Amino acid sequence: MFCNLKAISSTSSMHFAWYEGSKVSSGSSDNLSKERNPYDFKLASGYDISDVVAISSGNSMHFAWYKDGKVSAGSSDNLSKERNPYDFKLASGYDISDVIAISSGNSMHFAWYKDGKVSAGSSDNLGKERNPYDFKLASGYDISDVIAISSGDSRHFAWYKDGKVSAGSSDNLSKERNPYPFWIAEGYGLVLNAI
Repeated sequence: MFCNLKAISSTSSMHFAWYEGSKVSSGSSDNLSKERNPYDFKLASGYDISDVVAISSGNSMHFAWYKDGKVSAGSSDNLSKERNPYDFKLASGYDISDVIAISSGNSMHFAWYKDGKVSAGSSDNLGKERNPYDFKLASGYDISDVIAISSGDSRHFAWYKDGKVSAGSSDNLSKERNPYPFWIAEGYGLVLNAI
């Protein structure tokens, strides 16, 4: 079955690839199904994958961010197991159409915007801790090349349409690792639908 990749998320020790058809795999940054081949997941009741803006992962919970301004939280196989959908807001002056990614570290969540800015805060207020500030991608890449941005505890990853990923800080997404190839689960397409 051919399914589009919908989201990529990270924890301090694992990376997750989320696919249409309600499947998720996990592995390393260079092989997103190295640890677990695709298995089923479910969203909050009343939502389907077309309602999702982003899926992010902290070390203790996974978050599904929806186009209607709600977020739910739970396990990798049940994204509302711990928290039913509740409201979230972006940094002042931004709306959902400005978002290219939302990622989660263990203590903070990040909203990445099409204008090259990133803000940080809590799951219900993505600008609470840090107002929008500039970020840069790996050399030779621009916003249109990005398919996902994910965050572990101390590192952020930018995932690109050409099948490469870079790693670094929230303001420099290739500070630690220049782009290198990554693989997704066999039979799943490397095409994210534009949000």
